[in-house]
Amino acid sequence: MSKTKCVFQAQTCLGCCGGAQTKDGSEQALHLGDFPQNEKLWEGGDFKFCGSAIRYKKILFFSVQIYEVALYLEVEPTIAELKRLRNAGFFAQAGFTEARLIEALGQCAARRTLQIQMLRSASYSQFSNEMRKDLEPRLARTGDEALLGPFLDFFKDKPLSNGSTILSIWESDNASLEGALFPPGFTDYEHADVPVGLVNENFCRAMFDLYWGPDCVVPDARRQWADAALELLKS
Repeated sequence: MSKTKCVFQAQTCLGCCGGAQTKDGSEQALHLGDFPQNEKLWEGGDFKFCGSAIRYKKILFFSVQIYEVALYLEVEPTIAELKRLRNAGFFAQAGFTEARLIEALGQCAARRTLQIQMLRSASYSQFSNEMRKDLEPRLARTGDEALLGPFLDFFKDKPLSNGSTILSIWESDNASLEGALFPPGFTDYEHADVPVGLVNENFCRAMFDLYWGPDCVVPDARRQWADAALELLKS
């Protein structure tokens, strides 16, 4: 079985996204989160912002904004990998559907990055309970539930305050899961000091499935990310 590498880190959040009407009546996403169109990280080349959406939690009769999650793709390697898959017939039968494009991103030997910006503060207990609820069923599919403990242990005694950002890189060499937590206001990802972390492909696939899988927690983002993949493929 191949391995997969992810990276977790935290930075600043300046808000959320919602829907708004343009002059022609179409809907466009609004972003109060600090998501630059292009990003430089501690490894890899240029990363492109591919869209974002809000994670909500139902509290009584209200839907409360918890965080906003964005996807960044390493531009040149992703383009090369998507074209390789296309030329190998990956899209021949199903076409460039949302599901097939997302599946292609999971097959790419290129760095894929989730950037999660907190829209409200959370205690470790709240964070760990939500992650267990969301990730354990996905890890159970491959019998890797035990990996959740070491991942959550990393966040103990670390502030998950409004404005922090968890950043995860799924590496092209399919090697490991790395993690670091930075205070609000941190933006120098290119020079970030990221420790060595977990080594397991299934954990990384479960983490990304949480956000782009068919039963993901941010369905509004999935379409944006598929469209971004198609745009890169056509470039």
